[in-house]
This record gives sequence, structure tokens and C-alpha cells, in this order.
Amino acid sequence: MPIIAAVAICAVLTLGAGALYVYSKTPKAPDKTERIGSLELVTHTIFYKTGWNEGQVHWGQTENYSLRYQGKAFSFEGRSGMYGDQQATYSGFNALFTFPSAQPAVVVNVGDPNNTSFFYLIHDLNGAPQAEFLTDTDSVSASWLDASPGTGPAVLNVAMHRGRLEGGRYLLLGLYCVLDTQTLTSYRFKQPEGANPNQFKPAIAMSPDRHSFVRFGYQNNGGAAVMIAFDFIDSASDVLPIDRKTMRFNEWAEIDAAWLDHHFEWKRAAGVHDRLAARTNIQPLPYRGYRSTDTYDPSMKEYKLMRVQPEMFERVKEFVAKELQGQPLPETLETAASFKVEGHTVHLLKHEDEVSVWMDRGPDSALVFQIGDRFDEVLKTGVHDDLFLP
Repeated sequence: MPIIAAVAICAVLTLGAGALYVYSKTPKAPDKTERIGSLELVTHTIFYKTGWNEGQVHWGQTENYSLRYQGKAFSFEGRSGMYGDQQATYSGFNALFTFPSAQPAVVVNVGDPNNTSFFYLIHDLNGAPQAEFLTDTDSVSASWLDASPGTGPAVLNVAMHRGRLEGGRYLLLGLYCVLDTQTLTSYRFKQPEGANPNQFKPAIAMSPDRHSFVRFGYQNNGGAAVMIAFDFIDSASDVLPIDRKTMRFNEWAEIDAAWLDHHFEWKRAAGVHDRLAARTNIQPLPYRGYRSTDTYDPSMKEYKLMRVQPEMFERVKEFVAKELQGQPLPETLETAASFKVEGHTVHLLKHEDEVSVWMDRGPDSALVFQIGDRFDEVLKTGVHDDLFLP
């Protein structure tokens, strides 16, 4: 046998033995099954090595899913490709969603979850499971449009896997499809002209006639904040501007149903669906600072005044010194200052159109929000309204 061939065989055997060793050490988990009507849902747990970049290699895990019908694996032909112009046979799914419905049904996501994927409704039709195309999507998300206030997520998960959804009837899949889970009727609707919804912000409210819903978004040209009212029945939308001088907020996370109701209303007229309109003679809400806590370090808190003129930095310094008896520290600069307040070091920073209050990492950072609460009381008087940008 030639030497080169022998070396190649040894290399192949070595690689094969290494792969077999890694496979033998990979954690295993049994499949989990649950039944929805005549369908059997199967969850497959997959383990993989992760943490290489952090230097803390460990086993991570994820899931994918399949279905069985009368003991046999279920598969279907569906759309595939970046533009949905190709076909593929699907027996495994990226994501699977269950929900209460009169007729047992599930929604699955197939295709490339990192680019273009596709939602399908799987339900029993005439004694056999059928796959009905719902919509294409670039985000794998599902959320109720009509959930009770305060029960939905503050931020949408756009890479969902297993969704067990309860508490609503109208289910938003991706950005532009609504499924009526009571009748299993789906509604695909068009993207609004000149604007896009914020994919992480859940729908804020539904219209009284249950034909429309509202999302927060941005204009394509310039990125100005807008409200988008989608009429999913008629596949139409209205893009309404947000006047930041009278419709005040800091970040989109603050916009909720109460904020919407304060600034907008549903108009009803004979023969047409409810339409969203800005209220007239709005009494502006007081300006207030934005509060944030570091997700990975709760001791890091920040109070931030946003969209303000540079003079606001001087006003905050004056407030800390006079109202809180803050003692200036020598490292005070043109765009930064530090004070001793109640024995703790508090930092102020001016950056572009923002002024921030924060502290070093430690257990006493609750003082930051207390300072914010005190300054918000000052803002309620309107004495600093002139320093906020339109």
C-alpha cells in the first residue's frame, strides 16, 4: 500500500474515532410528546458545545419539533428559499405554537429562521392532517392582540421555539398575519407605506370592533416615531405621526395602552371599520427621566434625561448641589461632574442631547432612582419644559 494512502486511511480512522468519542460524550435527552387532538407533538432536545469565545465551554441545548399522526411521522410540502419561490419537504420544525381552539390545531414555523421562514397551520381536515400556508416572515414571533392588559410580554421574542399561548383569540404571527384561533381564519395584510413597526414592541391595543390593532414604529425617511394602525380585515393601514412636544415619552418601552388612550382615540362611522385618530386639545403629560437597570448587573442603575438642550446639565448640577446638599468633587469637568450625596459618590454626564445620573457599581445604587424621583417632581411643575427638544 502506498505510504500516502496509508496515511490518509489513518487520518480518516482517527477523525472517525474522535467524532465517535465526542458523540458518546454528548448529553442525551429523551423526546417529549404531547397530544393535541389527533396530532402527537414531539419535542427533540439537541445539545451543542458553546462558550468558546468566553473561555467557558459548556453544553448548551436547543429544541426542534416534529409531529406524528396515528403513530406515523407527519411531513408536508411547503415554501422555501429567500423569496418563498421554492419547495421543500418538512418533517421537522423550527418552532411550534399551541393555543386553545374549538378545533385542535397547531402552528409551525419552517424554513430558515435566520432569514426567511414560513408559518403553517396544521389541523385535522376530513380525517387527515393538513398544512395551510399562513405567511412568510423574517422573525419567529407570536403574540396575542387581545390579551388582558399587563399579561403580555414587554418585549417580543423574535426567535421563539415552543409557544404555549393562552389568554386571547387573535394571534399575530410575525409582522403581517393574524390568525383567529376561534375560527382558524387567517388574515395576511400589507406592510404600511413609508413606515415599519418596531418588531420588538408588542401590539399596544385592538380597536373596539376587533378589526384593527396598533403598533409603534418609525418612518422610513428620517426615522420619526409613529403609530401604525393595521386593519387586518381590509389589509389597510394608517400611519399617524407622534408630536413629541405634546405626546411625550423617552423610549418605546414606555408607550402602553394608557399612553395611547391619552393621545389617540378610535373613531367610528357607519359602514366603515374603526379608525385611529389623534385626540384634539391634548394635555401633555409631564416630562420625566428614563430609568434603566443593567440586565447583567442590577447594581448598575441610570436615570437619564433625553432629548434635552445642553443647559439641562447645569440645571441638574444645581439641583443636586442645592436640593440634595451634594458636595462637588474635584474631578468635575465641562461634560461630567461628581458629587457626594448622603455619603455616596454620584456621577452626572452630558452626552449629545442627554444628561445621565449614575453611580459606580455597588449595593447603594438605589439612590440614583431616588434622585430621579425628586427631579421628576420638579419636572412636573413645567419649570424646565423649555429645555426639552421638540
